[in-house]
Amino acid sequence: MAARLHPRLELWEEIRERGYPRGYSSVRAYVSRTLRGKPQPAGPRPPSARAATRWILTHPDALPEGDRLQLKPSWPIAPS
Repeated sequence: MAARLHPRLELWEEIRERGYPRGYSSVRAYVSRTLRGKPQPAGPRPPSARAATRWILTHPDALPEGDRLQLKPSWPIAPS
């Protein structure tokens, strides 16, 4: 009797044979997120604690443009 593979691994092998270009970790993440009922993230990821701290402690004029753009929606009282 042959040992049965984990269902995610079976799925990955099946779709890989059909030309799926990504690795097993992509399939594992998809199954964990979708098939087990976990909701998809709605919207952009929140900033890390490190990024938020840097934004707070740095003068707005000294922040790079990318950080200023991310800061605006993250903080309702952000300086203009």
